[in-house]
Amino acid sequence: MCAQSGSVQPATATAIIVIGGDGDSSPLSSGERYDPAANAWSPIASMGTARYLHAAVVIDGLLYAIGGYDGSTTTLSSGERYDPVANAWSPIASMGTARGRPAAAAIDGLLYAIGGYDGSSPLSSGERYDPAADAWSPIASMGTARKDHAAAAIDGLLYAIGGWTGHSALSSGERYDPAANAWSPIASMGIARQWHAAAVIDGLLYAIGGQHGDTASDTVFKSGECYDPAANVWSPIASMGTARVYPAAVAL
Repeated sequence: MCAQSGSVQPATATAIIVIGGDGDSSPLSSGERYDPAANAWSPIASMGTARYLHAAVVIDGLLYAIGGYDGSTTTLSSGERYDPVANAWSPIASMGTARGRPAAAAIDGLLYAIGGYDGSSPLSSGERYDPAADAWSPIASMGTARKDHAAAAIDGLLYAIGGWTGHSALSSGERYDPAANAWSPIASMGIARQWHAAAVIDGLLYAIGGQHGDTASDTVFKSGECYDPAANVWSPIASMGTARVYPAAVAL
């Protein structure tokens, strides 16, 4: 069951990098690096493509940016890789499917991109990128098409939770086993959430904030919940002081 263990995860990163997004008038290709020791931001090299509602993952000290939108009607299949030592971006192979609002995670040095929106409908499909081969390959599709969802890796398994079907928010979740190339359902969250955040501490998955519907009048959540993979159970956690949609969350 979900319970606070009191353990602290060791910090390994030394900086925060922010890339892309939607600016005041147009999508951004620029990025910035935050140095906690100096309490200062500095610019980094710009991406080759402006993008927002994309996904980013770190593998072996390199930062990958995939999918998103370019500000026109184009949903992106492209991706690029940032080398912080060289302060340079280089293109990687494009995904087999254009994906805006995808979720992504890394497992065993491989990058997984799942779900999202292809410009016409939410996606159930997913694909895996091998940096050594610079190649994407399809993986089994999720049982449910979802965008605006969250994903996280725990013990070599990939979890996808919540999101939007195109008609309603989802409380459901599913788990992908790379060895079996198969998804299986997990227990549903206590409430349907889209545009929420997810984080992992001590092998437990936390879903935080988000929204129930797709309009400004729909409920934005203060609440969160915790999933225990061993028990296949969600448990509520204390609510935040402020309701948040489109939040970000990390384990520190």
